[in-house]
Amino acid sequence: MESGALSSGCPQSAPTGPQGLLDGSVSESTPLSLLPDSSTDLKLALTTVSSDLEEKNSSLRGLLIFGYLAVIIVSLVGNFLVCKVIMKRKRVHSATGLFIVNLAGANVLITVLHTPFTLVNFISSTWVFGYMMCQLSRFVHHCSVSVSVLTLGAVALDRHQVTMHPLKARMSTMKGGLYIIVIWIMASCFSLPHALYQRLPQFATNETDHVICIPKFSNTLDVVRKYLDLGTFLLLYFVPLVMILAIYSLMAKKLWLRNAIRDTATEHSITRQQKKRMTLKMLAMVVIVFTICWLPLNSYEVLLSSRAIYSHDALYFAFHWFAMSSTCYNPFIYFWLNKSFRNELKIVLRSWWRKVMRRNQRQPPTPFRRIWRESYPFWESNLSAMPSENPPSGTDHTDIANINPVIEMT
Repeated sequence: MESGALSSGCPQSAPTGPQGLLDGSVSESTPLSLLPDSSTDLKLALTTVSSDLEEKNSSLRGLLIFGYLAVIIVSLVGNFLVCKVIMKRKRVHSATGLFIVNLAGANVLITVLHTPFTLVNFISSTWVFGYMMCQLSRFVHHCSVSVSVLTLGAVALDRHQVTMHPLKARMSTMKGGLYIIVIWIMASCFSLPHALYQRLPQFATNETDHVICIPKFSNTLDVVRKYLDLGTFLLLYFVPLVMILAIYSLMAKKLWLRNAIRDTATEHSITRQQKKRMTLKMLAMVVIVFTICWLPLNSYEVLLSSRAIYSHDALYFAFHWFAMSSTCYNPFIYFWLNKSFRNELKIVLRSWWRKVMRRNQRQPPTPFRRIWRESYPFWESNLSAMPSENPPSGTDHTDIANINPVIEMT
Protein backbone atom coordinates (compact mmCIF):
# COMPACT_ATOMS: atom_id res chain seq x y z
CA MET A 1 0.00 0.00 0.00
CA GLU A 2 0.97 3.62 -0.06
CA SER A 3 3.20 5.06 2.56
CA GLY A 4 0.49 6.84 4.52
CA ALA A 5 -1.74 3.81 4.81
CA LEU A 6 0.75 1.26 6.01
CA SER A 7 3.78 3.15 7.20
CA SER A 8 5.03 2.77 10.71
CA GLY A 9 3.70 6.07 11.92
CA CYS A 10 3.96 5.13 15.57
CA PRO A 11 5.79 6.69 18.52
CA GLN A 12 9.44 5.76 18.39
CA SER A 13 10.63 2.94 20.64
CA ALA A 14 14.20 2.28 21.67
CA PRO A 15 15.75 -0.67 19.84
CA THR A 16 16.89 -3.48 22.15
CA GLY A 17 18.59 -5.82 19.69
CA PRO A 18 18.79 -6.36 15.98
CA GLN A 19 17.20 -3.66 13.92
CA GLY A 20 14.90 -6.22 12.33
CA LEU A 21 13.22 -5.53 9.08
CA LEU A 22 14.17 -1.88 9.14
CA ASP A 23 17.81 -2.70 8.46
CA GLY A 24 17.27 -6.00 6.64
CA SER A 25 18.24 -8.45 9.43
CA VAL A 26 14.72 -9.87 9.48
CA SER A 27 13.20 -11.44 6.41
CA GLU A 28 10.47 -9.46 4.69
CA SER A 29 8.32 -12.61 4.72
CA THR A 30 8.61 -13.16 8.48
CA PRO A 31 5.26 -13.68 10.22
CA LEU A 32 4.24 -10.75 12.36
CA SER A 33 4.26 -12.79 15.56
CA LEU A 34 7.91 -13.78 15.05
CA LEU A 35 9.33 -10.31 14.63
CA PRO A 36 11.82 -9.39 17.36
CA ASP A 37 11.09 -6.76 19.96
CA SER A 38 13.34 -4.31 18.11
CA SER A 39 10.69 -4.18 15.36
CA THR A 40 8.08 -2.80 17.74
CA ASP A 41 7.30 0.16 15.50
CA LEU A 42 6.63 -1.97 12.45
CA LYS A 43 4.74 -4.65 14.40
CA LEU A 44 2.48 -2.05 15.97
CA ALA A 45 1.86 -0.40 12.61
CA LEU A 46 0.99 -3.68 10.92
CA THR A 47 -1.22 -4.71 13.82
CA THR A 48 -3.09 -1.45 13.36
CA VAL A 49 -3.35 -2.16 9.65
CA SER A 50 -4.67 -5.64 10.25
CA SER A 51 -7.33 -4.41 12.66
CA ASP A 52 -8.27 -1.62 10.25
CA LEU A 53 -8.71 -4.12 7.42
CA GLU A 54 -10.90 -6.32 9.59
CA GLU A 55 -13.03 -3.40 10.70
CA LYS A 56 -13.86 -2.26 7.17
CA ASN A 57 -17.59 -2.62 6.83
CA SER A 58 -19.20 -3.25 3.49
CA SER A 59 -20.88 0.17 3.31
CA LEU A 60 -17.62 2.12 3.76
CA ARG A 61 -15.85 -0.21 1.37
CA GLY A 62 -18.55 0.22 -1.28
CA LEU A 63 -18.62 3.98 -0.79
CA LEU A 64 -14.87 4.36 -1.33
CA ILE A 65 -14.87 2.03 -4.34
CA PHE A 66 -17.68 4.05 -5.93
CA GLY A 67 -15.86 7.27 -5.04
CA TYR A 68 -12.59 6.15 -6.63
CA LEU A 69 -14.32 4.95 -9.80
CA ALA A 70 -16.23 8.24 -10.07
CA VAL A 71 -13.00 10.23 -9.64
CA ILE A 72 -11.22 8.23 -12.35
CA ILE A 73 -14.04 8.58 -14.90
CA VAL A 74 -14.83 12.25 -14.23
CA SER A 75 -11.16 13.23 -14.16
CA LEU A 76 -10.31 11.54 -17.47
CA VAL A 77 -13.38 12.87 -19.30
CA GLY A 78 -13.21 16.37 -17.81
CA ASN A 79 -9.50 16.96 -18.36
CA PHE A 80 -9.68 15.52 -21.87
CA LEU A 81 -12.46 17.99 -22.68
CA VAL A 82 -10.37 20.86 -21.30
CA CYS A 83 -7.47 19.93 -23.58
CA LYS A 84 -9.83 19.43 -26.52
CA VAL A 85 -11.46 22.84 -26.08
CA ILE A 86 -8.16 24.68 -25.80
CA MET A 87 -6.61 22.86 -28.75
CA LYS A 88 -9.74 23.22 -30.87
CA ARG A 89 -10.07 26.96 -30.30
CA LYS A 90 -6.31 27.44 -30.75
CA ARG A 91 -5.90 29.05 -27.36
CA VAL A 92 -2.93 26.83 -26.76
CA HIS A 93 -0.94 29.43 -28.69
CA SER A 94 -0.61 31.46 -25.49
CA ALA A 95 1.35 30.83 -22.31
CA THR A 96 -1.80 30.64 -20.21
CA GLY A 97 -3.27 28.03 -22.55
CA LEU A 98 -0.11 25.95 -22.29
CA PHE A 99 -0.20 26.11 -18.49
CA ILE A 100 -3.84 25.03 -18.33
CA VAL A 101 -3.15 22.10 -20.67
CA ASN A 102 -0.13 21.19 -18.53
CA LEU A 103 -2.28 21.28 -15.41
CA ALA A 104 -4.83 18.98 -17.06
CA GLY A 105 -2.01 16.68 -18.17
CA ALA A 106 -0.71 16.36 -14.61
CA ASN A 107 -4.23 15.47 -13.46
CA VAL A 108 -4.53 12.80 -16.15
CA LEU A 109 -1.12 11.40 -15.20
CA ILE A 110 -1.99 10.83 -11.56
CA THR A 111 -5.43 9.52 -12.53
CA VAL A 112 -3.96 6.89 -14.88
CA LEU A 113 -0.77 5.83 -13.07
CA HIS A 114 -1.68 6.22 -9.41
CA THR A 115 -5.37 6.29 -8.52
CA PRO A 116 -6.39 2.93 -10.10
CA PHE A 117 -3.57 1.09 -8.32
CA THR A 118 -4.62 2.57 -5.00
CA LEU A 119 -8.18 1.45 -5.67
CA VAL A 120 -7.11 -2.14 -6.37
CA ASN A 121 -4.85 -1.99 -3.33
CA PHE A 122 -7.80 -0.93 -1.19
CA ILE A 123 -10.04 -3.70 -2.55
CA SER A 124 -7.50 -6.51 -2.22
CA SER A 125 -5.80 -5.23 0.97
CA THR A 126 -2.42 -6.09 -0.56
CA TRP A 127 -0.09 -4.75 -3.25
CA VAL A 128 -0.26 -6.95 -6.36
CA PHE A 129 1.58 -4.86 -8.96
CA GLY A 130 5.20 -5.57 -8.12
CA TYR A 131 8.19 -3.52 -7.09
CA MET A 132 8.51 -1.31 -10.19
CA MET A 133 4.88 -0.16 -10.04
CA CYS A 134 5.27 0.47 -6.32
CA GLN A 135 8.05 2.93 -7.08
CA LEU A 136 6.35 4.39 -10.16
CA SER A 137 3.05 4.96 -8.37
CA ARG A 138 4.76 6.84 -5.56
CA PHE A 139 6.84 8.84 -8.03
CA VAL A 140 3.76 9.85 -10.04
CA HIS A 141 1.95 10.82 -6.84
CA HIS A 142 4.58 13.37 -5.83
CA CYS A 143 5.49 14.43 -9.36
CA SER A 144 1.91 15.27 -10.30
CA VAL A 145 1.38 17.34 -7.16
CA SER A 146 4.64 19.22 -7.67
CA VAL A 147 3.84 19.90 -11.33
CA SER A 148 0.38 21.18 -10.39
CA VAL A 149 1.70 23.52 -7.71
CA LEU A 150 4.52 24.88 -9.88
CA THR A 151 2.15 25.31 -12.84
CA LEU A 152 -0.33 27.21 -10.69
CA GLY A 153 2.58 29.43 -9.67
CA ALA A 154 3.51 30.05 -13.30
CA VAL A 155 -0.11 30.94 -14.11
CA ALA A 156 -0.16 33.38 -11.19
CA LEU A 157 3.02 35.11 -12.40
CA ASP A 158 1.63 35.36 -15.92
CA ARG A 159 -1.67 36.86 -14.74
CA HIS A 160 0.17 39.21 -12.37
CA GLN A 161 2.13 40.63 -15.30
CA VAL A 162 -1.04 41.06 -17.38
CA THR A 163 -2.95 42.73 -14.55
CA MET A 164 -0.33 44.80 -12.79
CA HIS A 165 1.74 45.75 -15.87
CA PRO A 166 -0.70 45.68 -18.81
CA LEU A 167 1.58 47.74 -21.07
CA LYS A 168 4.45 45.25 -20.89
CA ALA A 169 4.68 42.33 -23.30
CA ARG A 170 2.97 39.16 -22.18
CA MET A 171 4.81 35.91 -21.65
CA SER A 172 5.44 34.32 -25.05
CA THR A 173 4.45 30.79 -26.00
CA MET A 174 8.10 29.82 -26.32
CA LYS A 175 8.87 31.09 -22.84
CA GLY A 176 5.80 29.31 -21.46
CA GLY A 177 6.98 26.06 -23.05
CA LEU A 178 10.42 26.45 -21.48
CA TYR A 179 8.79 27.05 -18.09
CA ILE A 180 6.83 23.80 -18.48
CA ILE A 181 10.00 21.84 -19.28
CA VAL A 182 11.73 23.29 -16.21
CA ILE A 183 8.66 22.50 -14.09
CA TRP A 184 8.69 18.84 -15.07
CA ILE A 185 12.44 18.52 -14.50
CA MET A 186 12.19 20.09 -11.05
CA ALA A 187 9.16 17.98 -10.10
CA SER A 188 10.92 14.79 -11.22
CA CYS A 189 14.03 15.60 -9.19
CA PHE A 190 12.00 16.37 -6.07
CA SER A 191 9.89 13.20 -6.47
CA LEU A 192 12.69 10.73 -7.15
CA PRO A 193 13.82 10.34 -3.50
CA HIS A 194 10.28 9.38 -2.47
CA ALA A 195 10.24 6.58 -5.05
CA LEU A 196 13.73 5.21 -4.34
CA TYR A 197 12.93 4.29 -0.74
CA GLN A 198 9.74 2.34 -1.55
CA ARG A 199 9.86 -1.32 -0.52
CA LEU A 200 7.54 -4.35 -0.62
CA PRO A 201 7.70 -6.16 2.74
CA GLN A 202 5.47 -9.20 3.18
CA PHE A 203 3.86 -10.23 6.45
CA ALA A 204 1.47 -12.89 7.64
CA THR A 205 -1.35 -11.44 9.72
CA ASN A 206 -4.14 -13.71 10.94
CA GLU A 207 -2.95 -16.49 8.62
CA THR A 208 -3.16 -14.10 5.64
CA ASP A 209 -0.16 -12.86 3.69
CA HIS A 210 -0.06 -9.14 2.93
CA VAL A 211 2.37 -7.34 0.63
CA ILE A 212 2.59 -3.64 1.35
CA CYS A 213 4.16 -0.80 -0.60
CA ILE A 214 5.75 1.54 1.92
CA PRO A 215 8.83 3.75 2.33
CA LYS A 216 11.38 1.86 4.42
CA PHE A 217 14.36 3.57 6.02
CA SER A 218 16.94 2.19 8.39
CA ASN A 219 16.97 3.58 11.88
CA THR A 220 19.99 5.74 11.02
CA LEU A 221 18.13 7.21 8.04
CA ASP A 222 14.72 7.44 9.66
CA VAL A 223 15.26 11.13 10.27
CA VAL A 224 15.77 11.51 6.52
CA ARG A 225 12.18 10.53 5.86
CA LYS A 226 10.94 12.98 8.46
CA TYR A 227 12.71 15.94 6.91
CA LEU A 228 12.07 14.75 3.37
CA ASP A 229 8.31 14.76 3.92
CA LEU A 230 8.43 17.99 5.89
CA GLY A 231 10.57 19.70 3.25
CA THR A 232 8.28 18.53 0.46
CA PHE A 233 5.25 19.80 2.35
CA LEU A 234 6.75 23.23 2.96
CA LEU A 235 8.64 23.85 -0.29
CA LEU A 236 6.30 22.20 -2.79
CA TYR A 237 2.92 22.76 -1.18
CA PHE A 238 2.48 25.22 1.67
CA VAL A 239 4.87 28.06 0.78
CA PRO A 240 4.10 28.17 -3.00
CA LEU A 241 0.34 28.12 -2.47
CA VAL A 242 0.50 30.85 0.15
CA MET A 243 2.55 32.98 -2.25
CA ILE A 244 0.09 32.30 -5.08
CA LEU A 245 -2.86 33.36 -2.95
CA ALA A 246 -0.95 36.49 -1.90
CA ILE A 247 -0.32 37.37 -5.57
CA TYR A 248 -4.00 36.92 -6.39
CA SER A 249 -4.93 39.10 -3.41
CA LEU A 250 -2.80 41.95 -4.76
CA MET A 251 -4.37 41.53 -8.18
CA ALA A 252 -7.87 41.53 -6.70
CA LYS A 253 -7.13 44.70 -4.78
CA LYS A 254 -6.12 46.49 -7.97
CA LEU A 255 -8.99 45.16 -10.09
CA TRP A 256 -11.75 45.87 -7.57
CA LEU A 257 -10.49 49.26 -6.41
CA ARG A 258 -9.40 50.71 -9.76
CA ASN A 259 -12.88 51.56 -11.04
CA ALA A 260 -13.98 52.69 -7.60
CA ILE A 261 -11.31 55.41 -7.63
CA ARG A 262 -11.88 56.54 -11.21
CA ASP A 263 -14.79 58.87 -11.86
CA THR A 264 -15.07 58.01 -15.52
CA ALA A 265 -14.32 54.89 -17.46
CA THR A 266 -14.95 53.91 -21.01
CA GLU A 267 -17.27 51.05 -21.80
CA HIS A 268 -14.40 49.09 -23.32
CA SER A 269 -12.29 49.54 -20.19
CA ILE A 270 -15.14 48.39 -17.96
CA THR A 271 -15.65 45.28 -20.07
CA ARG A 272 -11.98 44.41 -19.92
CA GLN A 273 -11.95 44.87 -16.16
CA GLN A 274 -14.95 42.58 -15.76
CA LYS A 275 -13.29 39.87 -17.84
CA LYS A 276 -10.10 40.13 -15.79
CA ARG A 277 -12.12 39.86 -12.58
CA MET A 278 -13.87 36.71 -13.75
CA THR A 279 -10.56 35.20 -14.83
CA LEU A 280 -9.06 36.02 -11.44
CA LYS A 281 -12.04 34.44 -9.67
CA MET A 282 -11.66 31.30 -11.74
CA LEU A 283 -7.92 30.89 -11.14
CA ALA A 284 -8.20 31.72 -7.44
CA MET A 285 -10.95 29.12 -7.10
CA VAL A 286 -8.71 26.51 -8.75
CA VAL A 287 -5.93 27.25 -6.25
CA ILE A 288 -8.26 27.23 -3.24
CA VAL A 289 -9.88 23.92 -4.21
CA PHE A 290 -6.48 22.31 -4.84
CA THR A 291 -5.18 23.54 -1.47
CA ILE A 292 -8.20 22.26 0.46
CA CYS A 293 -8.19 18.85 -1.25
CA TRP A 294 -4.52 18.10 -0.62
CA LEU A 295 -4.18 19.60 2.88
CA PRO A 296 -5.53 16.60 4.88
CA LEU A 297 -3.39 13.97 3.13
CA ASN A 298 -0.21 16.04 3.15
CA SER A 299 -0.65 16.91 6.83
CA TYR A 300 -1.37 13.26 7.65
CA GLU A 301 1.82 12.05 5.96
CA VAL A 302 3.94 14.71 7.67
CA LEU A 303 2.55 13.70 11.06
CA LEU A 304 3.17 10.02 10.28
CA SER A 305 6.78 10.55 9.28
CA SER A 306 7.26 12.65 12.42
CA ARG A 307 5.76 9.78 14.45
CA ALA A 308 3.25 12.12 16.03
CA ILE A 309 0.26 9.89 15.22
CA TYR A 310 -0.53 6.24 14.55
CA SER A 311 -1.35 4.99 11.07
CA HIS A 312 -5.01 4.39 10.32
CA ASP A 313 -5.91 2.62 7.12
CA ALA A 314 -9.47 3.86 6.66
CA LEU A 315 -8.50 7.44 7.49
CA TYR A 316 -5.67 7.33 4.97
CA PHE A 317 -7.89 6.12 2.14
CA ALA A 318 -10.49 8.79 2.95
CA PHE A 319 -7.84 11.51 2.81
CA HIS A 320 -6.32 9.96 -0.31
CA TRP A 321 -9.67 9.90 -2.12
CA PHE A 322 -10.29 13.54 -1.18
CA ALA A 323 -6.88 14.49 -2.59
CA MET A 324 -7.45 12.53 -5.82
CA SER A 325 -10.82 14.23 -6.27
CA SER A 326 -8.96 17.50 -6.89
CA THR A 327 -8.34 16.24 -10.44
CA CYS A 328 -12.08 16.43 -11.17
CA TYR A 329 -13.01 19.96 -10.18
CA ASN A 330 -11.09 22.18 -12.61
CA PRO A 331 -13.30 21.49 -15.67
CA PHE A 332 -16.39 22.37 -13.63
CA ILE A 333 -14.75 25.56 -12.34
CA TYR A 334 -13.85 26.61 -15.89
CA PHE A 335 -17.39 25.87 -17.07
CA TRP A 336 -18.94 27.78 -14.18
CA LEU A 337 -16.80 30.92 -14.17
CA ASN A 338 -15.63 31.26 -17.77
CA LYS A 339 -18.29 32.09 -20.34
CA SER A 340 -15.90 31.64 -23.25
CA PHE A 341 -14.95 28.14 -22.12
CA ARG A 342 -18.62 27.32 -21.55
CA ASN A 343 -19.58 28.38 -25.08
CA GLU A 344 -16.63 26.63 -26.68
CA LEU A 345 -17.34 23.43 -24.77
CA LYS A 346 -20.90 23.47 -26.06
CA ILE A 347 -19.56 23.85 -29.60
CA VAL A 348 -17.21 20.89 -29.15
CA LEU A 349 -19.94 18.70 -27.66
CA ARG A 350 -22.39 19.69 -30.39
CA SER A 351 -19.78 18.88 -33.02
CA TRP A 352 -19.16 15.46 -31.49
CA TRP A 353 -22.91 14.79 -31.35
CA ARG A 354 -23.29 15.64 -35.02
CA LYS A 355 -20.43 13.32 -35.94
CA VAL A 356 -22.06 10.50 -33.97
CA MET A 357 -25.38 11.14 -35.68
CA ARG A 358 -23.71 11.23 -39.08
CA ARG A 359 -22.01 7.93 -38.38
CA ASN A 360 -25.23 6.32 -37.23
CA GLN A 361 -27.42 7.83 -39.95
CA ARG A 362 -25.51 7.13 -43.12
CA GLN A 363 -27.72 6.87 -46.17
CA PRO A 364 -29.16 3.31 -46.31
CA PRO A 365 -30.45 1.55 -49.41
CA THR A 366 -33.43 3.07 -51.19
CA PRO A 367 -36.15 0.79 -49.66
CA PHE A 368 -35.31 2.17 -46.18
CA ARG A 369 -34.98 5.80 -47.20
CA ARG A 370 -38.26 6.91 -45.61
CA ILE A 371 -37.33 5.40 -42.26
CA TRP A 372 -33.91 7.04 -42.37
CA ARG A 373 -35.35 10.45 -43.16
CA GLU A 374 -37.80 10.32 -40.26
CA SER A 375 -34.95 9.66 -37.83
CA TYR A 376 -33.01 12.72 -38.97
CA PRO A 377 -32.18 15.09 -36.06
CA PHE A 378 -34.82 17.76 -35.68
CA TRP A 379 -32.30 20.62 -35.36
CA GLU A 380 -30.75 19.65 -38.70
CA SER A 381 -33.98 18.84 -40.56
CA ASN A 382 -34.61 20.81 -43.73
CA LEU A 383 -37.35 19.36 -45.86
CA SER A 384 -36.56 21.62 -48.75
CA ALA A 385 -33.05 20.20 -48.84
CA MET A 386 -34.24 16.61 -48.77
CA PRO A 387 -33.83 14.72 -52.05
CA SER A 388 -36.95 13.74 -53.88
CA GLU A 389 -37.92 10.10 -53.46
CA ASN A 390 -39.38 9.93 -56.98
CA PRO A 391 -36.99 10.48 -59.89
CA PRO A 392 -37.91 13.06 -62.54
CA SER A 393 -40.31 11.81 -65.14
CA GLY A 394 -38.95 10.63 -68.46
CA THR A 395 -35.81 9.01 -67.04
CA ASP A 396 -34.96 5.93 -65.08
CA HIS A 397 -31.99 7.57 -63.34
CA THR A 398 -31.61 10.35 -60.84
CA ASP A 399 -29.34 13.25 -61.60
CA ILE A 400 -27.27 13.46 -58.39
CA ALA A 401 -26.15 16.97 -59.33
CA ASN A 402 -29.66 18.21 -58.54
CA ILE A 403 -29.75 16.68 -55.07
CA ASN A 404 -28.59 18.74 -52.10
CA PRO A 405 -26.70 16.81 -49.40
CA VAL A 406 -28.89 15.82 -46.46
CA ILE A 407 -26.03 16.37 -44.00
CA GLU A 408 -23.58 19.12 -44.74
CA MET A 409 -20.05 17.86 -44.25
CA THR A 410 -17.71 20.20 -42.40
